[in-house]
Amino acid sequence: MVRPKFSRAFTLIELLVVIAIIAILAAMLLPALGRAKQLAKATHCQSNLKQLGFAGVMYSGDFDDRLPASVHMAGNISWVASLAPYLRAKISATSLGSATNTYLCPIEKPGSGRLYSYAVNDFLLNMVTAPANPTPIARRSQVPSASDTVWMTESSELLLNEDHFHFAGRAVDGAGYSPDIFLTQVMVQRHLGAATYLFLDGHVQRVKWQHVRPKLTETGVRFIHPDGNP
Repeated sequence: MVRPKFSRAFTLIELLVVIAIIAILAAMLLPALGRAKQLAKATHCQSNLKQLGFAGVMYSGDFDDRLPASVHMAGNISWVASLAPYLRAKISATSLGSATNTYLCPIEKPGSGRLYSYAVNDFLLNMVTAPANPTPIARRSQVPSASDTVWMTESSELLLNEDHFHFAGRAVDGAGYSPDIFLTQVMVQRHLGAATYLFLDGHVQRVKWQHVRPKLTETGVRFIHPDGNP
Protein backbone atom coordinates (compact mmCIF):
# COMPACT_ATOMS: atom_id res chain seq x y z
CA MET A 1 0.00 0.00 0.00
CA VAL A 2 1.34 3.46 -0.98
CA ARG A 3 1.14 5.99 1.77
CA PRO A 4 -0.15 9.50 0.79
CA LYS A 5 2.42 12.30 0.79
CA PHE A 6 1.72 15.32 2.93
CA SER A 7 3.30 18.72 2.25
CA ARG A 8 5.07 20.26 5.20
CA ALA A 9 3.53 23.60 6.26
CA PHE A 10 5.63 26.64 7.16
CA THR A 11 6.25 27.12 10.83
CA LEU A 12 5.45 30.43 12.52
CA ILE A 13 9.14 31.21 12.86
CA GLU A 14 9.75 30.66 9.14
CA LEU A 15 6.85 32.95 8.25
CA LEU A 16 8.19 35.65 10.56
CA VAL A 17 11.64 35.35 8.97
CA VAL A 18 10.16 35.77 5.47
CA ILE A 19 8.13 38.79 6.59
CA ALA A 20 11.21 40.33 8.19
CA ILE A 21 13.23 39.87 4.99
CA ILE A 22 10.48 41.49 2.92
CA ALA A 23 10.32 44.42 5.36
CA ILE A 24 14.09 44.93 5.16
CA LEU A 25 14.04 44.86 1.36
CA ALA A 26 11.16 47.34 1.29
CA ALA A 27 13.02 49.67 3.66
CA MET A 28 16.03 49.52 1.34
CA LEU A 29 14.02 50.14 -1.83
CA LEU A 30 11.62 52.86 -0.68
CA PRO A 31 14.24 55.67 -0.44
CA ALA A 32 15.49 54.76 -3.92
CA LEU A 33 11.93 54.78 -5.27
CA GLY A 34 11.27 58.12 -3.58
CA ARG A 35 14.40 59.62 -5.13
CA ALA A 36 13.44 58.23 -8.53
CA LYS A 37 10.02 59.89 -8.21
CA GLN A 38 11.65 63.22 -7.31
CA LEU A 39 14.03 62.92 -10.27
CA ALA A 40 11.08 62.24 -12.57
CA LYS A 41 9.41 65.45 -11.37
CA ALA A 42 12.66 67.37 -11.79
CA THR A 43 12.96 66.08 -15.36
CA HIS A 44 9.36 67.10 -16.04
CA CYS A 45 10.14 70.58 -14.70
CA GLN A 46 13.18 70.82 -16.97
CA SER A 47 10.97 69.88 -19.90
CA ASN A 48 8.53 72.65 -18.98
CA LEU A 49 11.25 75.27 -18.96
CA LYS A 50 12.68 73.93 -22.20
CA GLN A 51 9.29 74.39 -23.86
CA LEU A 52 9.00 77.90 -22.44
CA GLY A 53 12.47 78.61 -23.82
CA PHE A 54 11.43 77.47 -27.30
CA ALA A 55 8.31 79.64 -27.04
CA GLY A 56 10.45 82.62 -25.99
CA VAL A 57 12.77 82.18 -28.96
CA MET A 58 9.79 82.05 -31.35
CA TYR A 59 8.28 85.12 -29.72
CA SER A 60 11.54 87.05 -30.13
CA GLY A 61 11.72 85.97 -33.75
CA ASP A 62 8.26 87.39 -34.38
CA PHE A 63 8.80 90.63 -32.45
CA ASP A 64 12.09 92.08 -33.66
CA ASP A 65 14.27 90.13 -31.19
CA ARG A 66 12.37 91.54 -28.19
CA LEU A 67 11.96 89.56 -25.00
CA PRO A 68 8.47 88.96 -23.58
CA ALA A 69 7.52 91.60 -21.05
CA SER A 70 6.39 91.62 -17.44
CA VAL A 71 2.93 92.65 -16.36
CA HIS A 72 4.56 95.42 -14.29
CA MET A 73 6.03 97.07 -17.38
CA ALA A 74 4.06 100.07 -18.56
CA GLY A 75 1.77 99.29 -21.50
CA ASN A 76 2.72 95.62 -21.70
CA ILE A 77 1.25 92.24 -20.87
CA SER A 78 2.97 89.43 -19.03
CA TRP A 79 5.13 86.83 -20.77
CA VAL A 80 2.62 84.32 -19.40
CA ALA A 81 0.03 85.57 -21.86
CA SER A 82 2.53 86.50 -24.60
CA LEU A 83 3.87 82.95 -24.83
CA ALA A 84 0.47 81.27 -24.62
CA PRO A 85 -0.13 81.24 -28.42
CA TYR A 86 3.19 79.45 -28.92
CA LEU A 87 2.14 76.85 -26.36
CA ARG A 88 -1.40 76.57 -27.75
CA ALA A 89 -2.80 77.73 -24.43
CA LYS A 90 -5.98 79.51 -23.47
CA ILE A 91 -5.70 82.14 -20.77
CA SER A 92 -8.39 83.07 -18.26
CA ALA A 93 -8.39 84.71 -14.85
CA THR A 94 -8.25 81.36 -13.05
CA SER A 95 -6.77 78.94 -15.55
CA LEU A 96 -4.06 78.60 -18.15
CA GLY A 97 -5.98 76.01 -20.12
CA SER A 98 -3.88 73.46 -21.97
CA ALA A 99 -0.67 75.19 -20.88
CA THR A 100 -1.24 74.39 -17.20
CA ASN A 101 1.18 71.46 -17.29
CA THR A 102 3.81 73.61 -18.96
CA TYR A 103 3.51 76.58 -16.63
CA LEU A 104 3.39 74.54 -13.42
CA CYS A 105 6.17 72.49 -11.88
CA PRO A 106 4.80 68.98 -11.19
CA ILE A 107 5.84 69.30 -7.55
CA GLU A 108 3.29 72.08 -6.97
CA LYS A 109 0.63 71.15 -4.43
CA PRO A 110 -3.00 71.05 -5.64
CA GLY A 111 -5.00 74.01 -4.40
CA SER A 112 -1.93 76.21 -3.92
CA GLY A 113 -3.53 78.95 -6.02
CA ARG A 114 -0.50 79.19 -8.28
CA LEU A 115 -1.15 79.55 -12.00
CA TYR A 116 2.53 79.30 -12.88
CA SER A 117 5.70 78.22 -11.10
CA TYR A 118 8.24 80.21 -13.06
CA ALA A 119 9.42 83.82 -13.15
CA VAL A 120 11.72 85.78 -15.46
CA ASN A 121 14.91 87.53 -14.41
CA ASP A 122 14.18 91.16 -13.59
CA PHE A 123 17.49 92.24 -15.15
CA LEU A 124 16.22 91.10 -18.55
CA LEU A 125 13.20 93.37 -18.43
CA ASN A 126 13.06 96.94 -19.64
CA MET A 127 11.61 97.98 -16.31
CA VAL A 128 10.60 101.61 -16.60
CA THR A 129 9.32 101.42 -13.02
CA ALA A 130 12.65 100.16 -11.66
CA PRO A 131 15.33 102.84 -12.04
CA ALA A 132 17.67 100.80 -9.81
CA ASN A 133 18.25 98.50 -12.79
CA PRO A 134 21.33 100.15 -14.38
CA THR A 135 21.16 98.47 -17.80
CA PRO A 136 17.58 97.61 -18.77
CA ILE A 137 17.49 95.04 -21.54
CA ALA A 138 14.62 94.41 -23.92
CA ARG A 139 16.23 92.43 -26.76
CA ARG A 140 18.01 89.09 -26.79
CA SER A 141 20.86 90.50 -28.86
CA GLN A 142 21.60 93.05 -26.12
CA VAL A 143 22.67 90.31 -23.71
CA PRO A 144 26.48 89.93 -23.85
CA SER A 145 26.51 86.20 -23.05
CA ALA A 146 23.12 84.52 -23.43
CA SER A 147 24.46 81.10 -22.43
CA ASP A 148 25.62 82.43 -19.04
CA THR A 149 22.57 84.48 -18.05
CA VAL A 150 19.41 83.05 -16.50
CA TRP A 151 16.20 84.11 -18.18
CA MET A 152 13.70 82.14 -16.12
CA THR A 153 13.65 79.91 -13.06
CA GLU A 154 11.39 78.51 -10.34
CA SER A 155 9.84 81.26 -8.26
CA SER A 156 9.62 81.07 -4.50
CA GLU A 157 6.36 80.07 -2.86
CA LEU A 158 6.43 83.57 -1.34
CA LEU A 159 5.78 84.97 -4.83
CA LEU A 160 2.22 83.96 -5.64
CA ASN A 161 1.75 84.44 -9.39
CA GLU A 162 4.51 87.04 -9.71
CA ASP A 163 5.80 86.80 -13.27
CA HIS A 164 9.34 88.04 -12.49
CA PHE A 165 11.82 87.83 -9.64
CA HIS A 166 14.12 90.51 -8.20
CA PHE A 167 17.65 90.21 -6.95
CA ALA A 168 19.92 93.24 -6.89
CA GLY A 169 16.91 95.35 -7.85
CA ARG A 170 16.22 95.33 -4.13
CA ALA A 171 19.48 97.17 -3.49
CA VAL A 172 17.35 100.22 -2.73
CA ASP A 173 16.47 98.39 0.50
CA GLY A 174 20.13 98.24 1.43
CA ALA A 175 20.40 94.51 0.74
CA GLY A 176 22.57 94.78 -2.38
CA TYR A 177 23.68 91.52 -4.01
CA SER A 178 22.53 89.32 -1.18
CA PRO A 179 21.95 85.54 -1.43
CA ASP A 180 19.36 86.02 1.31
CA ILE A 181 17.30 88.13 -1.10
CA PHE A 182 17.64 85.46 -3.77
CA LEU A 183 16.29 82.88 -1.31
CA THR A 184 13.06 84.88 -0.98
CA GLN A 185 12.65 85.03 -4.76
CA VAL A 186 13.71 81.62 -6.08
CA MET A 187 12.90 78.06 -4.95
CA VAL A 188 16.59 77.20 -4.86
CA GLN A 189 16.32 73.67 -3.42
CA ARG A 190 13.03 72.40 -4.81
CA HIS A 191 14.49 69.42 -6.66
CA LEU A 192 16.87 67.42 -4.47
CA GLY A 193 18.70 70.51 -3.26
CA ALA A 194 18.65 72.23 -6.65
CA ALA A 195 16.50 74.47 -8.83
CA THR A 196 15.95 74.41 -12.57
CA TYR A 197 17.27 77.37 -14.59
CA LEU A 198 16.47 78.34 -18.17
CA PHE A 199 19.25 80.38 -19.77
CA LEU A 200 18.66 82.95 -22.46
CA ASP A 201 20.25 80.80 -25.17
CA GLY A 202 17.56 78.17 -24.50
CA HIS A 203 19.50 75.55 -22.57
CA VAL A 204 18.23 74.32 -19.20
CA GLN A 205 20.24 73.25 -16.17
CA ARG A 206 19.41 71.98 -12.70
CA VAL A 207 21.93 73.63 -10.35
CA LYS A 208 22.39 73.00 -6.64
CA TRP A 209 22.17 75.94 -4.26
CA GLN A 210 25.78 75.59 -3.06
CA HIS A 211 26.92 76.20 -6.66
CA VAL A 212 24.50 79.08 -7.27
CA ARG A 213 25.25 80.98 -4.07
CA PRO A 214 28.81 82.12 -5.00
CA LYS A 215 27.62 83.16 -8.47
CA LEU A 216 25.40 85.80 -6.89
CA THR A 217 28.20 87.80 -5.28
CA GLU A 218 31.33 87.08 -7.31
CA THR A 219 32.37 90.11 -9.35
CA GLY A 220 31.89 89.81 -13.10
CA VAL A 221 29.64 86.73 -13.04
CA ARG A 222 26.74 87.02 -15.51
CA PHE A 223 24.50 84.38 -13.94
CA ILE A 224 21.80 86.92 -13.02
CA HIS A 225 23.25 90.29 -14.00
CA PRO A 226 23.81 90.20 -17.80
CA ASP A 227 26.66 92.72 -17.58
CA GLY A 228 28.32 90.88 -14.73
CA ASN A 229 28.05 91.51 -11.00
CA PRO A 230 29.73 94.81 -10.04
